Amino acid sequence: MVLEMDTSASPCGTEYSFFTYDFCRPTWNDEKQTMTGKPMKMHNHHGFNMDEARREDWVKNNLFIRQPDVIKWTKEYAIDRYKSYDPMPFEIERIHFANRAEYDTLGRFMHIPTLTVGKRVLIRSLSNPAYQTEIDIWQACLIPASFEKYEIINLSEGMCTLVYIRWKKG
Repeated sequence: MVLEMDTSASPCGTEYSFFTYDFCRPTWNDEKQTMTGKPMKMHNHHGFNMDEARREDWVKNNLFIRQPDVIKWTKEYAIDRYKSYDPMPFEIERIHFANRAEYDTLGRFMHIPTLTVGKRVLIRSLSNPAYQTEIDIWQACLIPASFEKYEIINLSEGMCTLVYIRWKKG
């Protein structure tokens, strides 16, 4: 899966875009003499090699293969953050947990989480539990800066990961 995170149009070129084609495109069927054969497999290695050939140094030095920094680690959950291209107005973060996690907008940062692993979570304000929402896998929501401290509760079995867009400036 490639999860594209974007802002509005910008003269700074602040978005990541990934384009790799031929995934699940039908292949040639000799018996029917048509393109109705087994779905083609995605060739990520070839696609990434093509991207490197176009702007290898710039991509390698600015975007490619970023490693996350762990910004919080507890027995219940972990939060990591990826460095991003300086003109981008947001950073990418992930929260990993089995049962429950906590996070904080610090009253300054809007959060936009997308549930990418797990089935369903509840996101609830700690200061005002009436402020809450539930999201299913692949859904996202907006958490305003005024939400401040909140908890995320796994409403299903197994691990959960939320991928966040977190504004750099609050």
